[in-house]
Amino acid sequence: MTALLRDALLTTAIYFLLARAEITRFLWSRYPKSWDKLVLCPACSGWWIGCVLAGMAAPASLKEILLGGMQAMVITPIVFGAMRWGMSTSDAES
Repeated sequence: MTALLRDALLTTAIYFLLARAEITRFLWSRYPKSWDKLVLCPACSGWWIGCVLAGMAAPASLKEILLGGMQAMVITPIVFGAMRWGMSTSDAES
């Protein structure tokens, strides 16, 4: 359970940094159009981020990498939605 929570928060944080965080504006403002569409999708980005993170675990089989991607594909949009809701109800972005 702790690993699932850690992975959910880590993939969501990486997604937010890659997608539209002000601190990484220099990076995402230069994305090509096709890459920008892919990065803005939390499920798509979650899949790739989850696969990379699962692949970094040593030793990781193909099955573990694919399961990590599928887990992140489901969890990242949910946690990101909760994070955006929290930001919209607070003064964090104003």
